[in-house]
Amino acid sequence: MEKILLNNTLKKLAYFFETDSKTKLITTEKGALIPPIGRFLSKYIPSIYFLVSSLFPFLVGQVAYLLKKEK
Repeated sequence: MEKILLNNTLKKLAYFFETDSKTKLITTEKGALIPPIGRFLSKYIPSIYFLVSSLFPFLVGQVAYLLKKEK
C-alpha cells in the first residue's frame, strides 16, 4: 500500500516540478507523526517517538522532498 502511495506522489512531483527535465529529486525525509499519536508520545513517552516512526511508517504525517534545480 505504501509503495502505491509513494508511486502516486512521485508521479505528482514529476508533473508539478518536471523532475525529469528541470529538477532532480535528491531525497525524501519522513517528518512528524500524525498529531494525536505524536502529541501523546511526545508528552508521555518521548524516548520511543523515533522508534515508533521508524517501525510504523504509515503513522508519519509529513514527508519532505528535497529537489534540486538543474541548470
